[in-house]
Amino acid sequence: MSRREPLVTAVAEEIERRRKAKNWSQPQMWTAAGLKKTTYREIEYGNRIPDIIQLEAIATALGTTQGSIINAAKRNLAAGNVDLRGHAAQVFGEIFGYE
Repeated sequence: MSRREPLVTAVAEEIERRRKAKNWSQPQMWTAAGLKKTTYREIEYGNRIPDIIQLEAIATALGTTQGSIINAAKRNLAAGNVDLRGHAAQVFGEIFGYE
């Protein structure tokens, strides 16, 4: 995906936020959701659009619904609370302290 789709990024960030709220590692999450490691990571990093089955598995593991994840992502996007730079830029920003 050469250009990041804002809603995909917002959904990815919401999934990550909810996973961290449960104090789960990524391995705990992909195991609970029954997804492969690479599939889950690509979804959480916003590099893959989850299909309906994958999003349902993630939502169920998190104890929520697909609609709740998508609606929260839309609210965050509308409020400007989504980092559209991409995962690598976020990590480097955190490491080196730049925006």
